[in-house]
Amino acid sequence: MNEPVRNPPKLELCPLCGKPLTIYGPEDWKPSFDDPDSGGDPYNAVCECGFSFSNDSYDYDKFSAELNRRAERTGRWVPVVNTWTQDEHEYGATWYKCDQCGRLCETKQPYCHCGAHMIRGAEHA
Repeated sequence: MNEPVRNPPKLELCPLCGKPLTIYGPEDWKPSFDDPDSGGDPYNAVCECGFSFSNDSYDYDKFSAELNRRAERTGRWVPVVNTWTQDEHEYGATWYKCDQCGRLCETKQPYCHCGAHMIRGAEHA
């Protein structure tokens, strides 16, 4: 894999964990007469959580536009309260459900695993 791109333009955060992405750019290569289609890898974005994205493009503007577009879907966290009784004590926990895919999370994150950018503010009742 090539070196990370230095000072990339503003990109959206990782859709899985909300952390910044590391962008790798194409290697500086030129086709040869013997091998005209050989060369470096296209742009790709990776995160320490395991998320990766590539559209097989060597054009950074096209790559960044498509990477940022993936987060246009928005959603909200819906609180889900679960209570139970054990040994005559009542316990409870609040989880959060994505209103786009239904996935449950223990904490509110900036993005759901489905890629929806979660809007802050008034959650659904």
